[in-house]
Amino acid sequence: MWLVPYIFLLGITTGEDVRFDCHPEPDASKEVCERRNCIWKEDTITEGIPYCFMKPKIGYKLLRRIGDARTLTKSSGPMNPWGEDIKEIYFASHYFGKTLNVKIFVGGRYEPPLDLPREPSKSIEDLELTTYDEENPFYFTVSRESTQTKLWDTSLGK
Repeated sequence: MWLVPYIFLLGITTGEDVRFDCHPEPDASKEVCERRNCIWKEDTITEGIPYCFMKPKIGYKLLRRIGDARTLTKSSGPMNPWGEDIKEIYFASHYFGKTLNVKIFVGGRYEPPLDLPREPSKSIEDLELTTYDEENPFYFTVSRESTQTKLWDTSLGK
């Protein structure tokens, strides 16, 4: 389940500024990288840029939308490097006053009982959720409405 948030972080290009590390643990090697179905490229001159990174187009695309809920299906891009792909996931959003709740989940899986706030917040800021349903892969942003400052952007440099 920990993989689901990562799927939204992957963009279409793999320039140095948008590489998503496919081997975040120490001692990356070309052999292990390629076993994970990732790209190995040592030609970076910028410190901190990963040599082992995800292939483009990994992620999910919109299957159907009903209100603020979306069913997403695995795109035809590469498989994730950490195990079996989940064929369908769900994306839901809900506002409680100025509090925005975004939920990404797999249907039928156990969900721990979390006591999340269900009361409207006292914030003076309004948040704006924008989903890019027609993009492949699907992605979303959360911005501060007053300044359009992006607080959360899952497009990774799109």
